[in-house]
Amino acid sequence: MTGHFTDAAIEGYVRGTLDDDARSSFEAHAAECPTCAQAMADLRLRAGSAGSRAAPPADAAAAARMRWYALAASIVLALSLPLGYWWQSTHGEPAGLRGLASLAPGVQARVREAIRSGEIALPADIAALAGQPETLTGAATTPPFHLVTPVAVGVVQDRPVLAWEPLAGADRYIVAIADDQGRPVVRGLEVRGPAVTLPDPLPRGRVYRWQVTAHRGTDAITEPAPPQPAARFKVLDAETADALRTLEQAQPDSHVLLGLLYLEAGAVEDARRHLRAVPADDPQRALAERTLARMAPPVPRPATP
Repeated sequence: MTGHFTDAAIEGYVRGTLDDDARSSFEAHAAECPTCAQAMADLRLRAGSAGSRAAPPADAAAAARMRWYALAASIVLALSLPLGYWWQSTHGEPAGLRGLASLAPGVQARVREAIRSGEIALPADIAALAGQPETLTGAATTPPFHLVTPVAVGVVQDRPVLAWEPLAGADRYIVAIADDQGRPVVRGLEVRGPAVTLPDPLPRGRVYRWQVTAHRGTDAITEPAPPQPAARFKVLDAETADALRTLEQAQPDSHVLLGLLYLEAGAVEDARRHLRAVPADDPQRALAERTLARMAPPVPRPATP
């Protein structure tokens, strides 16, 4: 049914003169329309105060539903927007937080605390990946090119895309990856353009460092090189990665929740992707904007050849 009930139709419901189909239709509409539910409740009150013997709905269950509709209507009409959103965020799942109830209680608590406090921080182990430049004597030099991603972040994929700035005149690049103890994991991976998807998966739950050597004629230029800190990233453990992917598949538009959870896991690029997608009318849009402002701006990624 579209629109609102007529006064005559509402009176017919209150007096119990409708057939079963019409009554069921009105009850279904009242469950979704606080205005009509309140009008039905008001008419019952007026009928009672006037001393009329308005017949109750056909059965006790219908009467109980009617009382519930009236109560729901009163709540909806009385609550202000901030209080209404508080009710949703503590007793339900607003659009940006759909899927929250499916998570472990501890995770739910952390998300609610992030919303309450208005901030969430990177895990300490991910924040430590950035490192500090070495102190060397002599004039500082500008690196001829930079590694773009992944640098100082966690990644969900165990075969991540590595990308770097192209070096003018370079005809090939050699990629090398080592674990955080310096043991080689990938070496001699030759590519023509400034990006590559790793051909083999990296063991999960570990930190890796990587370098790219650009070949330009007889020159070989490796970055990063001292005094620049090593380019490091962490491949998330399987349990965390699977949980994040499962939630995103089930609730792809739950941008607030996914943004906070990806950031908590250290997957900065995925967090940024979701926080930017939070709609302007979402009550947590301000939280998304504050979080994005605190995150380091992304370095433009070269086009994949």
